[in-house]
Amino acid sequence: YHASLPISTDERLNMMLDAGFNPKKLEFMKDLSRRAFKSKGDELKKRLNITVGRSTYAFMVPDFSGVLEPNEVFIDFSSFIDNVSGFAGVLLKGVDVLVARSPAHYASDIQKVRAVFKVELMGLKDVIVFSTKGNPSLAEKLSGGDYDGDIAWVCWEPSIVDNFETAPMPECPNLVE
Repeated sequence: YHASLPISTDERLNMMLDAGFNPKKLEFMKDLSRRAFKSKGDELKKRLNITVGRSTYAFMVPDFSGVLEPNEVFIDFSSFIDNVSGFAGVLLKGVDVLVARSPAHYASDIQKVRAVFKVELMGLKDVIVFSTKGNPSLAEKLSGGDYDGDIAWVCWEPSIVDNFETAPMPECPNLVE
C-alpha cells in the first residue's frame, strides 16, 4: 500500500469503483482508467507476435547490371531457414512474391512482383535486388523508396500472395507548390 491505496493500478481502480466513485466524474479515476487501458494494450502488443513463415526482411539494392525487367526481383539467401519447410538456402525463382517498404505509408507500398533467377546476379546474397527499369521503378512505387538503406519485407507464402491484388499508386501532391 502507498498512501492507503494499493500499489497496482488495477487494484486501485477496483478499490475506487467498489467505494462508489464514478470514473466519468473524477479526474483521478480517469487517469487510473487510462493507465490501466494503456498497460493492457502494451501487454497485448508484447504477447501478440504474429509471424508469416515464408517471409523475411532484406535490404533493397538496385540491379546495376540491368538484367531484371520491370516488376522483377532477385533474392537468394545464404543462411535463411524457411521455418515452414525447414529448408535452408532458399532461392526464389519463378514465383510471385510481395515486397513492401518498411515503413509503409500507402496501400500501394505493397507490390506483387515476380522473383526470377539471373546468372549475372549470382553471389548477391541476403538482399533483394530490384529492377531499375520501368517508370516509375519498383523502389519508387514503394512510397518513394530508394537504395539508401531501405528495408523491404518479402513474402512468398502462397496463401497470401495468390490472393493479393496490388493497389494503384496514389497521386503524389506537389510539395513545392
